[in-house]
Amino acid sequence: MPVRENEPARIVAGAGVQLREVPPHPQTNANGKIDIVSGRQAIIQNVYTEPERRRRGLAALLIKRIIDWTRQEGIDSLVLHANDSALSPRPKCDLTASDNRQSGSD
Repeated sequence: MPVRENEPARIVAGAGVQLREVPPHPQTNANGKIDIVSGRQAIIQNVYTEPERRRRGLAALLIKRIIDWTRQEGIDSLVLHANDSALSPRPKCDLTASDNRQSGSD
């Protein structure tokens, strides 16, 4: 298949978003107080960059695009679950770490 101008020959990074409606639930806000929140939520998932293309800001760019899109769509909250080794894009995207994980089996 011939490569067209402005079309990648190979995809080297990607990210997905899952949308869901969340029922009212308690959540700690930035001031440490508990709020009851609900609404449309976007979950960023499967952020991946090919190893030879890492450390070039691709993951941060993808996350920023997702953040911009969720703002345009009026999404109420955004979630990114990641392990510590995968969080290097977080400061570039002005994201704050929190530990709202719930224990239990999924």
